[in-house]
Amino acid sequence: MRIAKGFTLLESLISIAVLSFAIIVIFYAYTASMRLFTGELSEFDASFQAHKAMELMTKELRSALEIESASGTSISFWSADLNKNGTRDENETATYSWTGTIEGFINRTVQSSTQEIATGVESLNLTYDDPQPSNIRFINIIITVRKDSTPVTLESGVKCRNL
Repeated sequence: MRIAKGFTLLESLISIAVLSFAIIVIFYAYTASMRLFTGELSEFDASFQAHKAMELMTKELRSALEIESASGTSISFWSADLNKNGTRDENETATYSWTGTIEGFINRTVQSSTQEIATGVESLNLTYDDPQPSNIRFINIIITVRKDSTPVTLESGVKCRNL
């Protein structure tokens, strides 16, 4: 009587097929989870950019001392009387503006120094309770940021306390 040692060709082929199927399933699960992770990361980045810009804009506009100019995509204002002299100096005026291009920037400019406060900005819409800058008391801000195909839109209203 002879004892068989090892695997037959059929057993080897079946085990290779099962192993191949398991590897394919694991590969597809991995690629699907990576696509999901990348999408979530893009959405998080867009949300972070929008929140960062909105927080800074609302904080400064809420304490603005005077609105100099206002349009649908930019606003200039006397942000603070830093030296407490009661007059507006060049380094006390801030401007927020959108570059006007899809995937553009929201910039903050003070005394010819410009800083990007948000990237990937699809739109910035500013609306006011009065068309005259000197009469503005309420500002509505809508920011849309897009990273890849995921848009994030934030809206906030700002009541200027010091005007």
